[in-house]
Amino acid sequence: MIFSKKSLIKFITLITIIIVILLLTKILNLYAYIGVTQIRDFVFSFGVLAPIIFMILFIIFAVLLFPGSVLFIASGFLFGNLLGSILGVLGATLGASIAFLFSRGFGKSFVQELFENKLVRLNKYNHRLKEHGFISVLTLRLIPLFPYNGSNYALGLTKVKFLDYFFGTLIGLIPVIVILVYLGDSIANLDIINIVIAIILFSLFASIYPIYRHLRKRKRKRLNIIEI
Repeated sequence: MIFSKKSLIKFITLITIIIVILLLTKILNLYAYIGVTQIRDFVFSFGVLAPIIFMILFIIFAVLLFPGSVLFIASGFLFGNLLGSILGVLGATLGASIAFLFSRGFGKSFVQELFENKLVRLNKYNHRLKEHGFISVLTLRLIPLFPYNGSNYALGLTKVKFLDYFFGTLIGLIPVIVILVYLGDSIANLDIINIVIAIILFSLFASIYPIYRHLRKRKRKRLNIIEI
């Protein structure tokens, strides 16, 4: 038997929970209730507890696979640049960590058995994640093109160490969160110039990885031509 019964049941449970979450989100049209204004009204209804409630929302969004960018923008819209950035980074890291641990608890054993028995080549990359987890996670978080919530669950299935994941996420999310918080604060103040600046900064930041990939591909082609 390739997989143990326990690991298979836990993995099926994880997949079932994710599918149910996605279906309920679609059927109930929950995305219609997570706009910036709705979040503002809900959070501020708790008065002085608003920052704590807002951070709890990050956990809920991460686990339920809701888009984190909405909360990042809302963070600046509600709390301004400084406090909004702090709450955004801490909340996103905490939410990502809980989703990571949830995925790890239910699915890691099955995936490890799959890698070791069937996907030997992928297993080598899995071991590299264990050895170079911090740099790998940091790089992933610095690239806003990769889905924040999806990577939380995916990385939980790998051998990356939790502390590497935690600090890689904490540090790697800072640039993009600060930019989106800045955008949210600019929207709250109806500052058109700063809104444009924030959009340009985010676009430039998001283009770093595609440009790097393009230049790397061109370099490889040149080297191949020289070798021929």
